Amino acid sequence: MEEGTVSVAALFAADGSLAEVPQCRKVAFYEGDQGVWLSTGGLDFGFEGASGLCGMRKRLSEFMGAIGKRSAILAAGFPGVCRDVLSRNGYVLYETGIFEEGVLDGIAEHLREGDQEGEGVPIAPFEEEPGSGIFFLDLRLALNANPDLTTKMILRPFLQGAKFLELGFIYDHFPPWLPSELRGLGYKYECSDCKGGVSVRVYGGASCDRQES
Repeated sequence: MEEGTVSVAALFAADGSLAEVPQCRKVAFYEGDQGVWLSTGGLDFGFEGASGLCGMRKRLSEFMGAIGKRSAILAAGFPGVCRDVLSRNGYVLYETGIFEEGVLDGIAEHLREGDQEGEGVPIAPFEEEPGSGIFFLDLRLALNANPDLTTKMILRPFLQGAKFLELGFIYDHFPPWLPSELRGLGYKYECSDCKGGVSVRVYGGASCDRQES
């Protein structure tokens, strides 16, 4: 791939529509930039039979090995543990319902703007130190960089699918949907004021116990 060229892996279902990760049956590769794109092949790849967290994590690892280094992954959705695993492994994720003209151009423009800003903004909680089980995310930065996302779209997949000891995040207010969600999943939380918003800490043994079962 030439320097400055964007490489996108797009996930499609059996009927040819853009797919959520678990429904993927074919991956197509595109390379190019604004207005000039080439289809550079693809591969058949599916997630059928990948049951439970362990099964999905293993299949996602196989998927990443199959697609190699790409600028971005495009899909109709990244449910459950998919968003966490893929983003933590360095892929920039883009979600849309329809694969139409202009989508690839939009991805290229967004990636280029990110390069100009000199930073890659995480859109999923990341582990502060490998193996620590302690994750963090600045939701303000994530949502400013990705205005089509919401706090629920970012946090819920992580809470429901990731294995962690503690999650910390910063936002301009405490998400009103979060307390009932945390109670249902068996987590505890603490909230404190910080500069420009609130700092939230989510913890509780129920999360780890549930992941190990």
